[in-house]
Amino acid sequence: MGICSQEHIVFAIKSPFSDPAAEFLPISQEKAANFTREDFSALVHKILGTKEAYGVKAAAAAEDIIKYYESQSSSYSRNSYIHIYAQLFSDISFNIPTIRESQLKAAAGQKVYFYVYSFVPEAAKHKLFDGAGHASELSNFFGSFYNIPAFPLKGDIAKVQKTVVDLFINFAKT
Repeated sequence: MGICSQEHIVFAIKSPFSDPAAEFLPISQEKAANFTREDFSALVHKILGTKEAYGVKAAAAAEDIIKYYESQSSSYSRNSYIHIYAQLFSDISFNIPTIRESQLKAAAGQKVYFYVYSFVPEAAKHKLFDGAGHASELSNFFGSFYNIPAFPLKGDIAKVQKTVVDLFINFAKT
């Protein structure tokens, strides 16, 4: 089981496949380029810190969520608020469910192999985000996917591909 270091990158910004009327998820390229604490706070209060979920403690719950994600902001070298926005939804959509599933499987006695994929070739670096987006590790197995050209198997790209493929082969042998 595994996750990528910044799963939600792929879904954070509006695309031809998203709802053009969406206000908070995904956001426009323009909004993402200038994402602020106020934007992040409004999103958390509107989507997560709701009275339906927390009753009279909704505002406090939203502030706790904001405080937690702001405590992670030093992990990012660029606009920390766009990164913690993506991290929040990575956690909700991918990270927490995958980690919980792996913990439950391990508690049930199953062998669990877990990875976090974070490698991003220089040619694939996002102009706004740091980290590997959803399914980034698939290029190690399939080359080109999602209309993204295959990366030349040289240098670090070749080393990472060999490591990832070897890990999966060793896993399959168990």
